[in-house]
Amino acid sequence: MKGGRNDGGERGDSFEYKDDGLVGLRELPGFFTALFMNFVHRLKDVFLGNDFGGENFSWRIIVQVRTYSVALAFFIIWSVSSLLVQKLDPFGMMKALDSYSSELVERLAAPFYGSAAQDEIAVVLINERTLESRQTSWPPRYTYYEEVVRRVLASQPKAVFVDVILKDHRAYDDTLPTAVAALREDIQELGDAAPPILFAKMDAAGSSLFREAGVSEVLTAWANTSGAYPLVVTPGISYGANSALVNAEKKQEPPPCQNGLNPETAAMALYRIACDGNNPACAESASLMSGDALCRPVQVQWGRMVSPIMQEQSQIEVAGCDMNVSEGAGRFWSFLRITALALVQALDDDAQEEGRQRCPYTVTVMEDNLGTEEADRLLKNRIVLIGTNLDGIHDLVKSPVHGMIPGVYLHAMALDNLMTWGRGHYSTSKNEFPILIALGALTALAVSILLRSRPRRVRLWLHFLAIFMVLVPSLVLYFVFRQPPLDWLGLFILVELILHLPHWKSQDRGGVVELSEGGKG
Repeated sequence: MKGGRNDGGERGDSFEYKDDGLVGLRELPGFFTALFMNFVHRLKDVFLGNDFGGENFSWRIIVQVRTYSVALAFFIIWSVSSLLVQKLDPFGMMKALDSYSSELVERLAAPFYGSAAQDEIAVVLINERTLESRQTSWPPRYTYYEEVVRRVLASQPKAVFVDVILKDHRAYDDTLPTAVAALREDIQELGDAAPPILFAKMDAAGSSLFREAGVSEVLTAWANTSGAYPLVVTPGISYGANSALVNAEKKQEPPPCQNGLNPETAAMALYRIACDGNNPACAESASLMSGDALCRPVQVQWGRMVSPIMQEQSQIEVAGCDMNVSEGAGRFWSFLRITALALVQALDDDAQEEGRQRCPYTVTVMEDNLGTEEADRLLKNRIVLIGTNLDGIHDLVKSPVHGMIPGVYLHAMALDNLMTWGRGHYSTSKNEFPILIALGALTALAVSILLRSRPRRVRLWLHFLAIFMVLVPSLVLYFVFRQPPLDWLGLFILVELILHLPHWKSQDRGGVVELSEGGKG
């Protein structure tokens, strides 16, 4: 036997066994090389063998009429099944699979997200601890907001956005006039050096209580966008008097998005400030954002890797969080860990939670640290967003990377996306129907060619084909065209169900191949 022991103790073809049963040290490299080559040959036999090189295969199959007859049958079944499943959506299964398909891809891609914009944006966070340190509770008096903004302004930010809805005057709090007058005075003292200050509001008809201080207002509430972040709010997706509900009651179609005529959301307004010139952190000038690009909502992509400056400045606890590193190895290791945890979710209830990133991607300063030297360095020349993380205040959004996270980080992440990609930001496809038709036609043709080629392991090849034809287009859509991936989990299940239908046979002159046999008929 090759590599075995000869009767006379002579050297074999590739290595020699010693009397103690161990391989000699000199022969170890050859021994492992032989094992590896043997493993490769066995893999080749298992997956390929003579599957496509034997007498059953002919390139003429591709142009034969019978191939396209089988393909047409498969395509009809694919189309009817897909249409029924998508329209009926039994038990909400397809919607759930579609959502999870996108979430999983975004979670796995998150370690590789990174841009210079991370050094241009910061969040100032208010929570129970920071309120307690200021000897107050929620909701604080109106003068508290003026004090927070004033302390942020002392750090010389590029812009300030307050992500707190202040629209209803609390009768028991008489500090509003004082707070408004003080904020107006703060802005006047800074003169031309005063950065833009924006306050949140829910709808175009409403306004912030601090409007009279000379601040700008931006919309932070919308509906009917399927989780996407709009850059402008049209009547079809807004709250308030111009909402889609009111238009529906009047049986009027809400007007379409019109450039310059619809109020902008927080991220878009901040993007115009951040990228108003030659900012190297921006992919392009914000002045180019118009027309169709402005009307397409952003499918927000979340980053995972925490800025190293957070570890250096010790603003929040970052122990155990994935840190942003220039080396690809650290990012790839994070990707492998997330993938492994995703694969064992059914076996470990805590696996999904362990895969979450505890720390926010955006640089964060706690409100009670404002005024310190470290906070001033972090906030200087940055776009600063002020938000809350309070129990009982349900200003939370779901991130595929972090789980539930304060809503202010959604605005920060949408701004980061805009600075990174500009008009090429991720957005939902207007119509996936042509993509699904093309995918169905290609899959049907590939299945037909495979069946008529009669490989020995036909069912194994069909499984590989199903994975390839569903997963690859989804990844191309995501990484090349910057669109959410197709419902690849749902499509894969649908293809597998169709392939498992009884009576699928490969017909040819020489005989019949049953899928259940996976071999020669």
